[in-house]
Amino acid sequence: MKNPLENFFLHRPQVLQNETILQEQPSLQNTGMPWGRYDGLMRYFALAGVLLVMFLRAPSFFLTPRIWAEEGVFYFSNAYHYAHTALWYRGIFYILGGYLNLWTGMATTAAANLVSVENAPYVTAFFATVAQLIPAAIILWSSSSFWRQPIRKVAGILILLFTPLSGEIWITTTQSQVFFTLATFLLLLEDTPTTAVRRLCYRTLLVLGGLTGPGSCILTPMFLIEAYRGKHRERIIQAGLLTACALIQAVLMYFFSATRVNSGVFSLRAYILAHGTQSVGLVFLGVDKARQLSDAFLDIHRQGGFKYTATVLSCLFVLSLIFLFISRGVPSKERRLLVGTYLLLTLVSFYGAIGALGDKFSLIYVGAGTRYFFVPNVIFLLLILARIRKPFRFGSIVATMLLVLSITLGVVGYKKTLTREPDWPQWQDEVRAWRENPKHRIAIWPSPGWCVELRK
Repeated sequence: MKNPLENFFLHRPQVLQNETILQEQPSLQNTGMPWGRYDGLMRYFALAGVLLVMFLRAPSFFLTPRIWAEEGVFYFSNAYHYAHTALWYRGIFYILGGYLNLWTGMATTAAANLVSVENAPYVTAFFATVAQLIPAAIILWSSSSFWRQPIRKVAGILILLFTPLSGEIWITTTQSQVFFTLATFLLLLEDTPTTAVRRLCYRTLLVLGGLTGPGSCILTPMFLIEAYRGKHRERIIQAGLLTACALIQAVLMYFFSATRVNSGVFSLRAYILAHGTQSVGLVFLGVDKARQLSDAFLDIHRQGGFKYTATVLSCLFVLSLIFLFISRGVPSKERRLLVGTYLLLTLVSFYGAIGALGDKFSLIYVGAGTRYFFVPNVIFLLLILARIRKPFRFGSIVATMLLVLSITLGVVGYKKTLTREPDWPQWQDEVRAWRENPKHRIAIWPSPGWCVELRK
């Protein structure tokens, strides 16, 4: 008869294997719900629900889609110029602003080569929608300890959908780079993938993100730090891929004279006040109140003097208290990734941002360059989510209230904050006029002033 202790160790490998499986699927380990066996199917339903909410925000963006700004004036017109020729690929690798926006190039090249001009917006809208769904898919299929509970995944999806004032980046491939930046950050939160399929998907997303604008490349230092700390082979590969993409974008910016590199002198005061309005103020006050706050800050800035200095210092003090309170109790790794990425993104983005009036102080106003603050604001809300750990603790209760407040404000303003006007041109009408007169320039959103000139 075998010793019970010997029998335990003989079967220990199988026990460890089962524990590993449970750790890789935390949503199945802790739920105890009867639908746990249908977890995979529920994820697809959840992703379909996200798409439905996106559709209900602006059905016309899907039913009668539009071409938006640079997406049409530069990318689509360039792709149309080379369509159905041996140089069709020049539409994919089009350089604008000194950097490569691969996703927009792929979308407009597909639209120019695969469908008629009338149907081109359906293709670009499809690409833009896929890009916006990627962060949600990462959360839903995540095996990360950060998303260990289903309720956290629900909260994460709500944050993605209802972070305030995401109108100017909605269903347009030129701003798909914003969502690839967000996807890159979410991959940073992920545990090291254990399956070949997941590794391939993550690597592909990192390359797509790195070559779709500079946003994802800004996160390269964070990937390098995690690769150094973890010394895991897959993390090193991920960091290497993103570093290669960052080098490619840096070389392009150097040789193509990127317009955003010297877009004005960095102002620490403007940076602090913009945090108070476009980030923390927008998240906790909503669009209308945050705009009132930004008006007050801009008036004080124009007056200058002691009052202006005191306002900046007071804003810095309040922001520091908020971040210190929210960061307290968050595990060190999550705090490092969330706070570090937030500061890195806001600093670099603010340096490269071009305000509505050509200076940094115009970015204080809520509605000017909000695309630069969307991903940092999502990360800020995820930091609040990470603060919710133990129920009935003061910190968790306050964090829950703040998160519910922000999501509620986002729901209230979900349709109100879209960038659109009823008299803006319809693509089909403009293309019909172009068919009748090939010299007609197709007017697009936002109007007036944005027109597409199509020439073979």
